[in-house]
Amino acid sequence: MSEILFHREIFVASQGDGKGNPDIYQIFRVFQLAAIRHAEELGIGKSFYIPNRLLFVLCRMKLVLSGSIVAGKKYRLTTFALPPERIQFYRDAYIEDESGEVVGRLTALWVLISALNRRITLTDGLKKQLEPLAEEMKTLRPVLGERLSDLDEEEETEACFSHVVSQEDIDENGHMNNTVYIRLVQEAGFDYPVKTFEIDFEKECMLSETLTIYKGKEGYYSGVKDGHLSFKCRVGK
Repeated sequence: MSEILFHREIFVASQGDGKGNPDIYQIFRVFQLAAIRHAEELGIGKSFYIPNRLLFVLCRMKLVLSGSIVAGKKYRLTTFALPPERIQFYRDAYIEDESGEVVGRLTALWVLISALNRRITLTDGLKKQLEPLAEEMKTLRPVLGERLSDLDEEEETEACFSHVVSQEDIDENGHMNNTVYIRLVQEAGFDYPVKTFEIDFEKECMLSETLTIYKGKEGYYSGVKDGHLSFKCRVGK
């Protein structure tokens, strides 16, 4: 199998929340960095999406922890893209400790949108670009063996704090980077050791907008701006 199908990143785990949980924000940041670098290696990075006036947009992500991620220790994240479907595609990853034990698995659902009208577009161009690897990509298997479905929304929640989107939060797509939402959930605090972390992105946040973080029962979190749901998240134990 071609090595180009995979991309690996070594990282040193940063300090967690002091309650036994790792820095989940860092894990998703490493995943994001690896995805960006791998896209360039596969030829679906800037040289693909900029001339075609396209944007990669993240819809959902899920992390499942099966082992410990300890501050100060080294870990390796390996990521790969699954074959694009008609209007969506998945990128997966797994995290190994120094002994090679898998301690975490991630999956993310993406779509392509037009940079002109921000509407979802077909993945035809993406499939064509990846055509030389198409047969090998078909042999790849999802790390979680499941599809990501829409999270249920809860109505009984309490406001934790509000965040004004700063320039540092903005990414190349012109909106608040997806990992910032995860950082805000982490800042709201977890009530127990986290084994799963799942987040759905509903409405993007732009510079200077105010996002209020809410917390509900049984590990539910959400963000609201201008009365509209921006994201919803659930953590499991």
